[in-house]
Amino acid sequence: AMYPFTDKNGALIFTFIWMKQFPDIMRIIVTELDSHALGTSVHSIDSLTGLTARSHFIRTVNNRIKKHDPFSKCGFLLIDVNNFKKINDQYGHRVGDECLKGFANKLREIAPDSLLGRFGGDEFVLFLDDVTENDLIEYAKKTLATQLTVKAGHKNVTITCCCGISMTTYSGAEFTLLLERADKSLQLAKGKTKKEAYLDGKLVAKFSNGGGVSVEEERKKIEKPRLFKDEIKAVKIGWAFAGFITVSILLAYAVFVFYM
Repeated sequence: AMYPFTDKNGALIFTFIWMKQFPDIMRIIVTELDSHALGTSVHSIDSLTGLTARSHFIRTVNNRIKKHDPFSKCGFLLIDVNNFKKINDQYGHRVGDECLKGFANKLREIAPDSLLGRFGGDEFVLFLDDVTENDLIEYAKKTLATQLTVKAGHKNVTITCCCGISMTTYSGAEFTLLLERADKSLQLAKGKTKKEAYLDGKLVAKFSNGGGVSVEEERKKIEKPRLFKDEIKAVKIGWAFAGFITVSILLAYAVFVFYM
């Protein structure tokens, strides 16, 4: 008897063969796997998180780059889970795996229509078509705001992340270039707080007060009170000067009347 096993696309992966004359022996014939034939099977999906696997992610991005309008812009987020090695060492790989799966699910919620992948270990990737710098910063804010808690015995393990971002026009896009630039930004994001996002070497967003905030937003919040104080100061100086002139005139008038 033969029992074929296929992936969800119907591609044959392996076959079990059982023969009556050898009831204690089960043969397994493994089919030569072709990633193009399998589509979304073992070659294109990360088995732990269910996100796009690294090799398929690279191939998909390069295909998109070739087909798009060369004057449009694409963006690339390289995301790193903070202190993941420490989590693995302290709580074990089972907890580490739960953290990665939970984080992958959070990314799906943040960017359901984008191309998401696990690039290896504790690094994830997000590719976006036809985006602006503000779009990328918004995605970075949402990603940094992700607060995932995983049970580890009687303790809770909190997961945070940092991001490296790159963007370019499709005419100058190439996966290796996008990755290299995003990786350089990620190294900057792995600074003291490890809760920041850099875009082509520039700090653009960070985790603050329980959520993600852009640097531009934070700058505006700080500047508004300062401007208001400057306006009050200017009014005070104006009134003081006017008061000085008024008092001087009155004194001069008093002296004039006295000597008259």
